[in-house]
Amino acid sequence: MSVSHALDVLWLFESMSSTKDRERVRKDVQARLNSLIRMLEIEIELANDAIAYTTKPGIASTATELRNVTRQIIEVLKAVRL
Repeated sequence: MSVSHALDVLWLFESMSSTKDRERVRKDVQARLNSLIRMLEIEIELANDAIAYTTKPGIASTATELRNVTRQIIEVLKAVRL
C-alpha cells in the first residue's frame, strides 16, 4: 500500500456515514496503516544503509532527504485516530 492509497482509504473511511460500517472496517483500516508504517520504517533502514556505505555525496544527500521525509510521513500516519 502506498501513501496515496492510504490517503484514499482514510478518505473513504471518513466518508462513511454509517457508524456501524465504520466500526466494521476500523480494524482493517488501522491494520493497513500499520503495515504501511512498517514498510516505511524498512525504507528508512535502506536509506540508512545507503548513507552509511556510499562514497557519492549526491546519493548520501538524496537518501538523507528521503529518510527525513519518510520519517515525517510515519509521524503523520501514527497520529491518525480512527
